[in-house]
Amino acid sequence: MSNNGGQTPSPGSSGTLRLSARLLRLCVPGEGLRIVLGVLLMAVTAGANLLQPWPLKLVLDSVVGDHPLPNVLVPLFQAITPFFSFAQNPKPTLLVFLCLGVLAIQLLLGYSRS
Repeated sequence: MSNNGGQTPSPGSSGTLRLSARLLRLCVPGEGLRIVLGVLLMAVTAGANLLQPWPLKLVLDSVVGDHPLPNVLVPLFQAITPFFSFAQNPKPTLLVFLCLGVLAIQLLLGYSRS
């Protein structure tokens, strides 16, 4: 048993995140909503940055190559196919869908950086 000056952490003691939140409330009173919104926007930006290379990968794999579309995207692709006039050939439809995905990701990243 070691004694560190009577400062042994109890099982219910605050973690780093809880301590940081408490310090923020003391230092920046009344800005809690803006801080939460900022953290949420940072998480959305991080997610969009992670999604950024995926449309190009899908273009190379599923449009240029012969790999099937991932199972997660098949229902979504089937749902949007009736809205395109050239839906008889799925590769151009998939290419348009992926281009729209690139545009949406870039708009999201541009909005979060402003």
